[in-house]
Amino acid sequence: CRKALRECFDIQPVHEGTEDDRVTVPVGYDPRHVRISGRAVGEPPFEGVLKHRGWRAAKVDFPQRHGDLDPNVIQPAEIEI
Repeated sequence: CRKALRECFDIQPVHEGTEDDRVTVPVGYDPRHVRISGRAVGEPPFEGVLKHRGWRAAKVDFPQRHGDLDPNVIQPAEIEI
């Protein structure tokens, strides 16, 4: 499964900081990329502690599927003879 994921995706952190670092959430941050927890009062910038760096797919590259293949199969079984 790991091999198949690495072939199709380039996974990178959303935030480059280290977990438990103090960080600032700037004005105009994208709430699709950063989730604020706790008690955020007022408008950004907010200061807090990075609890999870988050993950994003920097590349998504799915192979072309032949029409006769089952779309529900992620990776076929391999049998060495």
